[in-house]
Amino acid sequence: MLFKCTTPGKVKYADFCNPKNWILAVLTPKLNQEGSLQVELLSGILHACHELIPIYLHKVPMSLEPRYSHRCLENVAFFCVVLNCTVHVGVPTQPPLLVTLLFHVCSPKHLLRANFARGLAMASSPVIMFFTASLLVRIVERVNTTLTDLENSITWWIMRDPETCSRWTILRQDFSAQVLKQIPEFHMVID
Repeated sequence: MLFKCTTPGKVKYADFCNPKNWILAVLTPKLNQEGSLQVELLSGILHACHELIPIYLHKVPMSLEPRYSHRCLENVAFFCVVLNCTVHVGVPTQPPLLVTLLFHVCSPKHLLRANFARGLAMASSPVIMFFTASLLVRIVERVNTTLTDLENSITWWIMRDPETCSRWTILRQDFSAQVLKQIPEFHMVID
């Protein structure tokens, strides 16, 4: 099962009738983020079956509020692992839901603009500032990749079907607006 769960392409969450997927959807939130074997298994599952990322992030209570605690640093490090799961938006006729796209890139439930601002302003704790900045860099990289994928989809549909192209364009605009609400402004990062 470990091989099947951690091999990309072996598990597809879109097939809701497949019992393996229901097992993975129930199993992943129950895995502990502290044990190295469980973290390895969880990251392998999420890398192989990235459709589970929004489900996992929605179910798991994970605090990313900047505090100088072991648990907070583990949460940020694990969230960076989750953000490393490569998710490319394809060119289907129906664009993905905005909520799903946001959970893949910057989970609105966990990543709040105030937390970034607080973490970047903690001059007394360079470790917290470093972890906050590294998380922010990962998110910006994911946003860039996602916007590139959305732009590629728009370009692909522009001559084939203008209606589908307009849906992708609206999704890109909404995605950009929502992300800008979550990440801090540039002057906060530089200060």
